Amino acid sequence: MIKNLFMTFLFIHILSDFYLQPERAVSPEQKGITELISRSLPYAACSIFLFLLLIPGTGFQTAVLFLFAHVVINLLQYLFLKYFCISEKNADAYRRLIFWADQLLHVSVFALLSYSMRNTDIASLYRGFLFDFTTSFNLSASAVFSWILKLLLLYKPANILIVHLLGSYRPTSKTDKKETDGKEPAEEEKQAGRFIGMLERLIMAILISIQQYSAVGLVLTAKSIARYDKISGDQAFAEYYLLGTLLSTLVAICISLLF
Repeated sequence: MIKNLFMTFLFIHILSDFYLQPERAVSPEQKGITELISRSLPYAACSIFLFLLLIPGTGFQTAVLFLFAHVVINLLQYLFLKYFCISEKNADAYRRLIFWADQLLHVSVFALLSYSMRNTDIASLYRGFLFDFTTSFNLSASAVFSWILKLLLLYKPANILIVHLLGSYRPTSKTDKKETDGKEPAEEEKQAGRFIGMLERLIMAILISIQQYSAVGLVLTAKSIARYDKISGDQAFAEYYLLGTLLSTLVAICISLLF
């Protein structure tokens, strides 16, 4: 199926672009061509390895097109940052714009590549051991791969997406500028919040997959109880918390339905 091939391209991109890069968020400052190349090399190395490991039947030409599209998209980002004046005031807006444009262009390329192979025997493109391994455990290779992709999407990509969407709504706090043991409490809270958000989306995805839709409300209730004091005492935080929770829930539902 074309969907399986599209999911494979997306898996290679997510793993290479989000999990191998030291910092996925795009900086508003102008980037040099050296940094452009250094960001593309890990992506290229991981992509080639995964192409050879998973889908060698697609051929060398498809892998080259896959990598060429990534380099072109990164080059467009570089030219945009070089020729547009970006100030601190509108830096967040530019980060969001670049992030969305980057991911939409990549997804469009994957869709076109998958569509161009619509008349190909998709099973012949994959390595046989993938099917043999899952079959030996009485599992569907497609289902296993779908869950691996869900897990990858529910963590870093979802966190970055939500951070971009919530950036302009984050309330200021007096404790944000204080430091504890050389580390800001806001940063510790941010890391814990992201991990909680990932677990929340994962549990929701599992509940949706087994059609226990009413149980999703229990996850949201448990999260709200933990934050009750802050929610009841800070109206701005309550609105920010509600918006973040709804976005996280929406992301979990969309990923569950799409994959």
